[in-house]
Amino acid sequence: MCYDCCGKNGVLFKISLLGVMTSFALALLGILPPLNMIFVPIPMAWLLAIVLLLPSITLYFNVKDAFWADVEKCHRKKKK
Repeated sequence: MCYDCCGKNGVLFKISLLGVMTSFALALLGILPPLNMIFVPIPMAWLLAIVLLLPSITLYFNVKDAFWADVEKCHRKKKK
């Protein structure tokens, strides 16, 4: 794996994936009894999951093509 080639796009890509996974974890936590008792109209954990998921998905789709282009360029350099 090439760690030197990712740069800014790699960091943003990983942050976006971390946000998506965290929002999925929050959505699952909204099902468990201690956290599903905190209600607004919906469980608070689900509300936090939605608030975290929207910017994470936006960031993911803005960065994914540039990230994979950087990875491909780095691997082509290594082959030569």
